[in-house]
Amino acid sequence: MQSQINNINDRLEILQERLEKRLEKIDQDVKARDVQLDGHDTHLLYLRAGELETVWDKITGQNPLEDIYILHGADVALDMLALNFLYGTDQQRYEAAKVGFENLYEFSFNDENEQKITTAPAEIRKTIDKRANLKFLRAWKWSSETEYLVDLCEGILGKWKNKLNWYYPNAQLRQDYEELEALYINKGVL
Repeated sequence: MQSQINNINDRLEILQERLEKRLEKIDQDVKARDVQLDGHDTHLLYLRAGELETVWDKITGQNPLEDIYILHGADVALDMLALNFLYGTDQQRYEAAKVGFENLYEFSFNDENEQKITTAPAEIRKTIDKRANLKFLRAWKWSSETEYLVDLCEGILGKWKNKLNWYYPNAQLRQDYEELEALYINKGVL
């Protein structure tokens, strides 16, 4: 009987050692992936910063609005992260990208607007993105529906900006956004 108990204990020790080695290997793999993902995040933030700097470059080069394009589509939330990243890493690039942000999204980049945008309903952030896409993505530059869709965006954003002075219920916001989304997806045709 004692021999069986000793045998079981020996097997348990072996299994515990194997388990500890596997857990150590998994921990190393997770740390390696975290480092890899951090690199991807940094790369993505630099890509977005480059997009904003391109807008700045064209604005300061006195290019007409119709000659200014973005390549990757607007993402106001990600671009705010990129600006915050640049603020801590490269002040010169931050200043240029900040001007690009302000021209692309028609919002100054400051603490107040960052707070408003990040706490706004998702439909508002998506509307901000759509307005920038409509104005700056090449695919929308010559669409006959662009102006109408920009006006829809402006209407939604105007109501949202005036929400403190005027009642804009979330149900109405969702309805307005769904109309915009349907038209946007179908290039303005329903």
